[in-house]
Amino acid sequence: MYLACAVFGGLLLLLQLVGGFVGADDGHHGHGVLQLPSLRVLAAALAGFGLAGMGVRATGASPGLVAMSAVTVALIAGVAVAALTRLLLRFERDGTVRLSGAVGRPATVYVPIPPAGAGVGKVQLALQGRVVEAAAVSGEPAALATGAPVVVVDVTDGATLVVVPDPSASGVLP
Repeated sequence: MYLACAVFGGLLLLLQLVGGFVGADDGHHGHGVLQLPSLRVLAAALAGFGLAGMGVRATGASPGLVAMSAVTVALIAGVAVAALTRLLLRFERDGTVRLSGAVGRPATVYVPIPPAGAGVGKVQLALQGRVVEAAAVSGEPAALATGAPVVVVDVTDGATLVVVPDPSASGVLP
């Protein structure tokens, strides 16, 4: 029984390791108040149970001591993997830039923006803690030159910013 648990638990851990390298994941990191364990935690506990049971049994200990040792190691392995997984998940961060957050923000024309309806230029702006370059259009009758201060007023098709000249930069009060 201990050998079967060690082999099965170890196999599950190996499959999860390989799955992590190819982008597959069980996607279950615990939910709700109870924080139910993931397959990774159960696999570690099962492998620990089997390995500890085989190791302690090899010393000639009584079946009760073998079982108690195996359960103890299983609990320790499960808790350790759960704690490490939780720690590692804290480092996980979605780096996706969401242009919808650009509305109302100041920007600078990077590639000249043609007059309304005549094409697309580019702007640079600070967004989500970094400098972002994005396609931009304007409804203005005149082109906006490189270096012109602008304000983002909308996002079209999720990827193109709509900008207007920054009124505070031209001395005009809003």
